[in-house]
Amino acid sequence: MCFSISVLTLFIFSVFLHAALTKNFLNPLSLHFLHTKLLYLALFSFTLMPEPRHFRIDIRSREDYDELHPQDSYSFPWENIRNEACALPERSCSLDIIMKNDEKGPEVKAFFDRLGFLSVNYVTFASLPSEQLTRETTEGFCWSPNPYLKDKIQQVEQEIGVGTVLDVGCGSCRDMIFLSTRGWFVTGIDNREKLLQQGLALSQKYCVSEHILPLVSNIKQGLPLRNDAFDMIHICRFIDRLLMDVLCKKVKKNGLFLYSHFLEGCEKTEVGHPKNRNGFFENGELERILIKNNFTIVDCVYNELPDRRPMINISARRE
Repeated sequence: MCFSISVLTLFIFSVFLHAALTKNFLNPLSLHFLHTKLLYLALFSFTLMPEPRHFRIDIRSREDYDELHPQDSYSFPWENIRNEACALPERSCSLDIIMKNDEKGPEVKAFFDRLGFLSVNYVTFASLPSEQLTRETTEGFCWSPNPYLKDKIQQVEQEIGVGTVLDVGCGSCRDMIFLSTRGWFVTGIDNREKLLQQGLALSQKYCVSEHILPLVSNIKQGLPLRNDAFDMIHICRFIDRLLMDVLCKKVKKNGLFLYSHFLEGCEKTEVGHPKNRNGFFENGELERILIKNNFTIVDCVYNELPDRRPMINISARRE
């Protein structure tokens, strides 16, 4: 965004300066002033441009990776790549793909081209300098969980400890994986079986399969879970107003409800989605629902996604 604005602004200024020079309607002092402002604008705009994140993705076998791999690289064996693709970095990043050889080069390139990363560079393992290789496994993930959950989880654990979580509309289970690596036992519900299968693959990848329970269920038809069962409920970008009263009863007394979702105003952005109240909360609506169900608002943060869509992030405790 910064780059496109900068280029457009510089172009307009350049046209104006050219006209000023050819038509002689500005004196030299004014031209010098405008030229200086143009340089400052260029420097400031390009300074604001964020550096794209860069990741090394090793698609060789796990055995080859464990034996030796590039520093700061993540293992995504080619034979598992379709199930594990949901754990790849966000598409605004650039990648180095580490291959054993060029044998599957066209197939690999076609796969990553479809995913639409900022840029992808393909490297054979044999071409890497030995000083860049290591046996130490890269810690953490190359993807990010719900930012609000990530920011709040340490405080949550200090307040209520590590316990049980229900993740509603869990998708491919990345937030579940994040929580389970911290010791939480997580039940996830979604009606998309394919995504839950990817989540199971991720739980095996990160060795937390004993800590997660993905359930295929159409929650609009009811929740097959008892009341007062969970220390925390987490929801990110899922909405069902008719279900909220039922969900609130699933939280233990003094348990927490963490919710991140779209707010009204999304329909006015360039993305334009969600386009009506079936997909977003109105201002103040989520707070009222939680208070009505005997929750106290602990924290409430309003922010915008990079695409300018407004979000509400809320933490509430059941009384």
